[in-house]
Amino acid sequence: MKRAIFASLLALLLWTMLSYYTYDRAVGDYLRSQYNAALTDARRAYDTDLTYRRWNAKTGGVYAEVSGYMKPNPHLNVPNREIITQDGKIFTLVNPAYMTRMVHEIMSESDGLQGHITSLEPLNPANAPTPWEREVLMAFKTAPKEYHRLVEEGDEVALHYMRPMITEDFCLKCHAHQGYKVGDIRGGISITVPMSGYYRDLAHEKQGELFRSMSIFVTGLLLSIALLYFLRRYEQLRNRTEAAIRKSEARFRTLFTNAPLGMVLIDDADRILECNKAGLSLLASDDIPIHSQRLEDVLQCRNMAMNLARLKAEGSLQVAEQCTVASSLSPIHIRLLGFRIHESLYVAIVDDQTERIRAQSLLLAAKEEAEKANRVKTEFLAIMSHEIRTPLNGIIGMLQLMQTQILTEKQAEFISMALESSHNLLRILTDILDISRIESGKMEIFEAPFSFTDVLAPVCALFADDIKRKKLNITVDLDKKVPGLLIGDSGRLRQVLYNLIGNAVKYTETGSITVDVYPLPFRNDPDKISIHVEVTDTGIGIPDDKLGHVLEPFTQNEAVFSRRFGGVGLGLAIVKRIVLMLQGSLCLSSEPGVGTEAHLTLSFAMAAEPVLESVPAEQDTSPQIPPGRILIVEDDPVNRKTLHYLLEKLGHESEEASNGLEALDLILDRVFDLVLMDIQMPEMNGLEATKRIRSLPMQDRRAIPIIAVTAHAMKGDREMFLRAGMDDYISKPIDLQALDACLRKYMHRAALRR
Repeated sequence: MKRAIFASLLALLLWTMLSYYTYDRAVGDYLRSQYNAALTDARRAYDTDLTYRRWNAKTGGVYAEVSGYMKPNPHLNVPNREIITQDGKIFTLVNPAYMTRMVHEIMSESDGLQGHITSLEPLNPANAPTPWEREVLMAFKTAPKEYHRLVEEGDEVALHYMRPMITEDFCLKCHAHQGYKVGDIRGGISITVPMSGYYRDLAHEKQGELFRSMSIFVTGLLLSIALLYFLRRYEQLRNRTEAAIRKSEARFRTLFTNAPLGMVLIDDADRILECNKAGLSLLASDDIPIHSQRLEDVLQCRNMAMNLARLKAEGSLQVAEQCTVASSLSPIHIRLLGFRIHESLYVAIVDDQTERIRAQSLLLAAKEEAEKANRVKTEFLAIMSHEIRTPLNGIIGMLQLMQTQILTEKQAEFISMALESSHNLLRILTDILDISRIESGKMEIFEAPFSFTDVLAPVCALFADDIKRKKLNITVDLDKKVPGLLIGDSGRLRQVLYNLIGNAVKYTETGSITVDVYPLPFRNDPDKISIHVEVTDTGIGIPDDKLGHVLEPFTQNEAVFSRRFGGVGLGLAIVKRIVLMLQGSLCLSSEPGVGTEAHLTLSFAMAAEPVLESVPAEQDTSPQIPPGRILIVEDDPVNRKTLHYLLEKLGHESEEASNGLEALDLILDRVFDLVLMDIQMPEMNGLEATKRIRSLPMQDRRAIPIIAVTAHAMKGDREMFLRAGMDDYISKPIDLQALDACLRKYMHRAALRR
């Protein structure tokens, strides 16, 4: 920076000198031009004088009338100097010298020029030379040329100009007696030119030149300042850049040295120039140094040479290989990353992934074991579901048949209690399957248009008997602002509402239950609406220390040995997980002895409201069908009898087969309107039997409706049965009304075909 400042100051000094020189040169040029102009005027005046003088001399002089202005020349002694005309006028002879002096007087009055004719031996004392003229006259003897000079006389400046006069033959008339002959220098004529007229614009010119010079100087000064500023900025930028480079180099050096991954610097010949600590611990040993060795000799990989060539060609590299370290001959799994940092310098990062791959293998094995355990659990639950539902189907079916008989009041009460216990057992089984599906990630969300009223009203109706029995007051308030049609999973919503309202009814002995449903005013998505559901009861409440645990599986408020309420504690756990799947929120607020509030918020898309058309008064549209012949394919004899009696109760005839092979034989031999097909059977299962039936050559046999009646109730079972060629699905235990509705649908079609 000091050099830059010195250079700038030197440049400024030179620029100042140049500006002054320019100014001085311009003023000097102006003075020289004016001097030359004055010199030209002096030469012209001399030539004019000489011309007049020669003319006068050639004519022998000129006579002029004597007057106050024109007086006889007292220094002219020649005959006939004055003559008198006949009319008495006197004329005097005007010789060349006298005429020249008179012309000089006129020239001085008009142009300011002063002429002077002089010689070393003047006839007229007035023509005596001045000191300068004498010097010039003396110089004429050796150099007869013009002489001129600029003289300051007080405040005035004048140009003195002088040239010699050469004696000619007509000059001898007056000057022969002085000894002159033709060609001699007889004297000279000097012209004095005042320079005031020529210098009248000098001040203006100086001012203009000074302004121009100052402008140039100021411009140079500003440029010098700007240059100095930019040099300063450049110096600062360079210092910052150098500091940043040093800092970057220090960071790189720190990163390179202390990086947890092995890093090596290699050149174009693949030689190792430098290696960090991690790289040394991985690749080097005390016996085998690695510096200056080729990387492929230190780290022996199958494709190392090819990978390094690719690094040089593309400038970057990322590969994974199994290699051998030369220093220890131990195989390792590495991930090699490389990139170019200079034209002939590369960084190779060696990431030892041996432990990670080993841990990954162990993790994969553990994952496979966990998946296997999960599959075993799923299969176990499926088997348990099937094995429990199968006898339960016989129990519930027989109880339903018993209800159709003529019973005493006590018998009807016993059967009703047995059915309720059976349904409670079925609900527990369903909850266990639901929590299993949720934990395994197999529960799916199915969105479709639905009405909130159509979901809420049936759920509340399910608890009407319990509410009536406990003499509770229930208030259901569905805000009119809730859209009539929403898009979402109505089944999961029904399940959530069933558990929340069911818990309120279950844990409330006296008092009231309130269900409020209303939309929230705030919307993050304009196409969606948030619905808030509040279920408030005056039940036993939940202590604070247990409030955070009631949403966990198999958790209840009461202790095991003092429980007053049934259940396994899965309801709220299922609700919590379903709400999370629906991207909603659920929170509980409770006080023991006062009651509990459940706050549920779910978002739904809004569907277009359907246009309601006027319809005739509701009529019974249930199809009236004749009794049909139905084939029962079931391996369990109790379930076969149960189905037989249920069908008989519904007015249908039935025949029975214990497996798929027997079913095929009966279908080929006889005509049936519908088949109720179990799935899990010996010899030939229901799926295989269905495929055989669908491939029969007879059209009427091939197209017979087949309804799956099975205890397989896991997620995806229904879809699997339908893909196998079955027409519908009824899960065990069988509900008489659900069976009747399904039979009516397909028996009606069979009747139409007949």
